[in-house]
Amino acid sequence: MRLIGAGEPSSLIAADVSASLRGLGRGDETVGGIALMNVTPHGFTEPFDAVVVMPHGVLLISGVELPGPTMRLDAPLYGQWKADNWPLVGSGEAANPGAPALAASRHLAQRIAHEAGLTAPVATVLAVGPFVDEVTPGQGDLDQPVRVLYPTINRLKDAIAALTPRGPYPCSVEQARAVLRAVDPATPIQQDTALAQEGFPSAATTARAGGAGFDAPQVGAPQSAPPSAGSMSSPAQGTPQSTPHAPHGTPASATPSAAMLYGATPARPPSSGGAPYGQPPAASAPAVPGATQSVPGSPHPGAYVPPHQQSSRGTRQRSALLRPLPIVVVCLLVVGLITVIAVATAVASNSSPSDASTSRMPDLVIHHVDGLDFQVMAADTERRCASHTYGDLRAAMAKADCASVHLGSYLTRVDDRRAAVSVAAFEFGSPKQAKRIDKLVTTTGTGWALDLATARDSWPDASGIGMTSYRSATSGAQLRLVRTVWLDESDQGDAMSLTPVAQRAFAVPMPNLR
Repeated sequence: MRLIGAGEPSSLIAADVSASLRGLGRGDETVGGIALMNVTPHGFTEPFDAVVVMPHGVLLISGVELPGPTMRLDAPLYGQWKADNWPLVGSGEAANPGAPALAASRHLAQRIAHEAGLTAPVATVLAVGPFVDEVTPGQGDLDQPVRVLYPTINRLKDAIAALTPRGPYPCSVEQARAVLRAVDPATPIQQDTALAQEGFPSAATTARAGGAGFDAPQVGAPQSAPPSAGSMSSPAQGTPQSTPHAPHGTPASATPSAAMLYGATPARPPSSGGAPYGQPPAASAPAVPGATQSVPGSPHPGAYVPPHQQSSRGTRQRSALLRPLPIVVVCLLVVGLITVIAVATAVASNSSPSDASTSRMPDLVIHHVDGLDFQVMAADTERRCASHTYGDLRAAMAKADCASVHLGSYLTRVDDRRAAVSVAAFEFGSPKQAKRIDKLVTTTGTGWALDLATARDSWPDASGIGMTSYRSATSGAQLRLVRTVWLDESDQGDAMSLTPVAQRAFAVPMPNLR
C-alpha cells in the first residue's frame, strides 16, 4: 500500500489507521493501492483519516473517537451506541458518534461514482478508538457497505475482503487517477508504473476484459459475473437511469452497487463526445486487434529461423556456457567456506557471559496486596503526561504542571474470576492541581488514562469482557486513576463486584523506572 500524506492527523485514531495500512504490504503481495492520508476533500469541513484506492474498490476511512478505551462496543449504524453498556450520544441530532462520518462518506462516495465513472464498489470504514476489543454491529448492518472496527492489520484485511471483493472489471490506472482527482485535485499525479506496481491494470487491459462487442458494466448492474453477449445494453444517449435507493438491511448481493447503497443520485446523461456514465473513459479504448507486443531482448515474432540452424546454434551456446561452469562453482565454494570461518571466529570472540545473562526473559513480578496477587503485565514511567491520556483530560494535562506519570497493568484473580487492572499515577506540582484534575475525570465522558498493556499488546486472550469500573483518588500532589474489568465474562452485572479489586489496586506499588 502506497501512502500519500495530504494533511495533518486530526484524530487519535489516525496513527492506528496509518500503521495498519503500512502493515498491509506493498505491491500485490497482500493488498495493493494508493492511500491518501488525512485528506479533506474539496467542499468538506472534516478530514478523512484515509481514502484508499485499490484495484477492486475504494475504502473511505473516518476516525470516530470514543470517550475512552472500550472492551465491547454496540454500534448499530442508525441507532444508539453503547460502550461497555454505557450509552453514547452523538453531537446535535446525530443518533450516534459515527453518524456525521457516515453521512460525509455517503457524499464522497456519490462524488467518486459521478466524477470518476467508477464501476468498482465504494465502501466505508468507521475506525473507532482509542481502543475497542469487540464491536457488535446492528441487525442487518453487515449487509451494508460499512464496517465499524478498531483499526488493526487483520481487521482491515477482513474489511477489504468483504467490502471490495475482486470483480471482473478492476479499476484501471486512468480510473484510479480520476478517483484521486475527485477526492483531492492537489494530489500528485501517479505515473503508470507506480499504479501498475500497486495492481492497477492498464486502460487497454481493462477494455479488453469485456471482449469485443461487450458493453462495460453500468453502476446499477450486478457485478457477480461478467456479462454475456447481448445480455446488457448501455442506456440511450441522454436518457437518465433510475435506480431505487437500497433499503436498510438488504443483502449486498441483492443491491445494485455500493454507490447506490449510499443513496447515489441517478446517473447523469453523458456529455457530447464522452463515454456514458459508468463506462471506462475514452482513454481506455482497446488496443488495435491483432497487434502483438514484442519483448525486449527476444527475437521478433516475424523472424524465421530454419530448424537445423536453431539446433546447431543452441548446441554451440550450451557448450560455451558449460565450459567455465566447474571453475565458477569451485571459486564460489572456496569463498563461502572462508566467509563462514571468519563469521564464526568473530562471533566466538565477541560473545561473553554477560550477553547470555542479558538475553534472559524478565522474571515474573507479582505484588501481594491484602490477599490478592497482582501480576505485572506492563509497567513504565513517562514524563509526557498528556500523551498517555485522551478526551478532555488530554487537553487539561497539556496545560497542567505534571512531572511524570507511572503506568501499570496487572492481572489478578478473585475466586476463579480473572480481572484486568490498569493504573495511572500522575505526579503534579501541587495538591491543588491534583484535586482539580480529579474533579474533571469524575465527570462522565471527559476522558481517562490510556492502558499500557493494551498499547503493547501484553494482555492474555480472553473469551469475553464483563463489567468495567472507573475510580480515582488523590494523595497529596498525586492522582491515581484505576480501571478494572472482569475477563472471560459477558454479563454486564453490577460494577460493585469489582470494588475489592479496585480498592486494593490503589495500594499496588507503582513503577519508578526513570
